[in-house]
Amino acid sequence: MNELMTTSVTLQPGKIELDNKEQLSLMIEELLKKYENAVVSVETEKEAKKQRAELNKVKIALSDFRIEKKKVYLEPLDAFEDDIKNLVAKLDKVIEDIGGGLKELDEQQRQERAKRVDELLEEYGKGFDIIRKPSWLNKTAKEAHIIDDIKDQAREFEVLAKQRTEAIDTIREMCESNNLTPDGYIQLLESGAGDLLQIIKSINDAAQAKREREAKEKELALIAEQKKQKEEEYNAEVARLESEKQKDQQEPLPEPTKEEVIDESKIDNAEPFETGELLISVLELRGTLTQFKALNDALLESGVQIRELSTIEDFRAKLNELNGHEG
Repeated sequence: MNELMTTSVTLQPGKIELDNKEQLSLMIEELLKKYENAVVSVETEKEAKKQRAELNKVKIALSDFRIEKKKVYLEPLDAFEDDIKNLVAKLDKVIEDIGGGLKELDEQQRQERAKRVDELLEEYGKGFDIIRKPSWLNKTAKEAHIIDDIKDQAREFEVLAKQRTEAIDTIREMCESNNLTPDGYIQLLESGAGDLLQIIKSINDAAQAKREREAKEKELALIAEQKKQKEEEYNAEVARLESEKQKDQQEPLPEPTKEEVIDESKIDNAEPFETGELLISVLELRGTLTQFKALNDALLESGVQIRELSTIEDFRAKLNELNGHEG
């Protein structure tokens, strides 16, 4: 290697110059003086184009001369560069092969470090989904530092798991005490759609709504039961009265005694004596709507007082009143 770095070359500093530089410069200056004060106009247009062509011809000749001499001058340099480039290409081929091997070795070592990280996660991660840091796979990464990172994350996950368990227990207890299903509220917690305080508020609101709904349903059920009971009592009373009526109709009236026979000729056909006493009569009426309307108008016209017994309580009270009156 040292011999290569001390390799020398035969270098002769190149020299290229115009032999008649001064004479050529004077010729150009003299040529330019002829056109320094040239005025271009319609009258001189043709002459101006001729002058420009003459100057371009000189310019092109100088440029061609420069390019030709430069090419000859650079031929040794180009050959030298080609030699060096060929040697570098040979080096590049070997360097590329070695680089590929190093890259493959680095990947292999990286996989071994990743496998070791898996073992450390299994040993210290406590089953949690530990977040892997890219720096753990660096060659300079210390195993002790990796273990500390894993333990720190595991402790954080343990705290979160404990909080989650306590939150779920709280949700279950609240739902159980309010006879609610906890699954939906637990799903809200785990999905992150709400925190524990928001979920507790939702449970309390749902429980309050459920209590109000159950109270309303209970009230409606009680009203329905009372209505049913009244209807049953009313139907029973109507059936009893109907039974008594049928019984009275079926029993024959007793034959009047001799003392009870009245001589119709002696009956006073005068109008009944009005005492002013208010009489009460409970009737069962049957008829069409038109007949009832006509009857109602006639009763109102006669001044008879009417009160509808709309409930079983009214009917029972009126019976008690009549029974008391008869007594």
